[in-house]
Amino acid sequence: MGGVVSFSSSPEDIWLVAGWAFRQLLDDVRREYANDPEIVAQLESAEIHNGLMIESLDPSSADRMTGALRKVIDGILNQTVPSGIAEQPYGDRVTVEQYFEALKELSSLIRNWQNNE
Repeated sequence: MGGVVSFSSSPEDIWLVAGWAFRQLLDDVRREYANDPEIVAQLESAEIHNGLMIESLDPSSADRMTGALRKVIDGILNQTVPSGIAEQPYGDRVTVEQYFEALKELSSLIRNWQNNE
């Protein structure tokens, strides 16, 4: 089963990935925002539902979550924020590359969505 991050119901505003990649993103963000109960609660709900529907959050929460996603993704891609992907049993070189490619796609989607707001 896959996971989704959506900013609207338009297909171009939806990131759909394998379940492991979605859960890894949630874990990476949760690790960086462990002291933020609102972010953690939203991530836990997203994990249960296999989806993080940004468009369903109130504007303030949507902005905070989008900012958290962007900060963690940019940090992982720039290697300033550690990802737990390499610690996973499936965290071989190919999987890590696939995860990074998926993060690049989500980063681009976030930037496009923020620019069109």
